[in-house]
Amino acid sequence: MRIIFIVFAFFFSFCESQAVIIRDGFDLDKSEKWGKRFKPVCFVGASFEDGAGHKSNGVLIAPGCVLTTAHSVRSGQGSKLTYVIFSDNIAEGDGLVVSEVSEIIPHPDHGMDDQFFCHGVDLAILKLEIPVESIAPVKLYNAQVKPNEQFYIASFGPGGTSTTGITKPSGKRHMGTTRVTGVEERYLSYDYTSATVVEGQLPIRFDVSADMDPLQSILVEGDSGSPLLKGKFDSPEVAGIFHGISGVSLAGQSFMTEKWIPVAPYKDWILENL
Repeated sequence: MRIIFIVFAFFFSFCESQAVIIRDGFDLDKSEKWGKRFKPVCFVGASFEDGAGHKSNGVLIAPGCVLTTAHSVRSGQGSKLTYVIFSDNIAEGDGLVVSEVSEIIPHPDHGMDDQFFCHGVDLAILKLEIPVESIAPVKLYNAQVKPNEQFYIASFGPGGTSTTGITKPSGKRHMGTTRVTGVEERYLSYDYTSATVVEGQLPIRFDVSADMDPLQSILVEGDSGSPLLKGKFDSPEVAGIFHGISGVSLAGQSFMTEKWIPVAPYKDWILENL
């Protein structure tokens, strides 16, 4: 009972900004239905010895292992408690599965600085205190990712559209589609232009150009660690882990880039630590 109480306290404090923002014309209810069918995505919560906390996502890659970002859990430095939650609707406790993390294994080349930003390989494996036997783990994607390939993204939190921003309640797993427009050794990326610029806030509305995929979606703050998925939406493989968003504002516009850490180059390290 202790862990359940802590989990809900952290979730309701931290979950508000997580979301999958989809292009207008794609049904938000369908986004929720897709997410409900894809079980391995989990919510990751962490508290630290200095009193700070962090919300993120992860994906189950073995019954006792979750893959996420190293920066989300500070690579295990100063961690007081880290836990994962699997659920179709965390706010209502639907299908709730909770496990504390017994060990955090960051990639040795994570390159984390004093501000907990990873300049290297931003990946970490979480070993679970209680393995999750009721959910099938997701497989690792082996193929080389090519520019303009279509993928799926998923995360917990509210949903929204490219023109309205966040509109749906928190706690549900949403799923959308995205493209990878840039392929590098360290990052997979997608570039887009924000439709609004608010100083001090991450833009959550984005412009839609004629050549953009009609189901394009983006992730926002708090979605670190969520998977980039390839294949059928109810049985895909994980091709990348969401690292974050970078951008620059010029003349009232924000040019943003979503970045994922590719899985394939680090597959051997992942498999060695399962």
